[in-house]
Amino acid sequence: MLTGTGYELNGATGEAVVDDFRPIGGPAAAPATAIIGAYEEDTFTGNWSSTAYAICATA
Repeated sequence: MLTGTGYELNGATGEAVVDDFRPIGGPAAAPATAIIGAYEEDTFTGNWSSTAYAICATA
């Protein structure tokens, strides 16, 4: 069972923008994962990444 979510931007300097962050699930199945969508608003020549976290617990 999903109890919480979070995200991390790794190595993003400047203006990184998270424009999509949501748990994945629906009426037939409770959310068990999360996704993130992010982009660099200004020009950036380095590498960066995003990580989504899904915090789960058993009942």
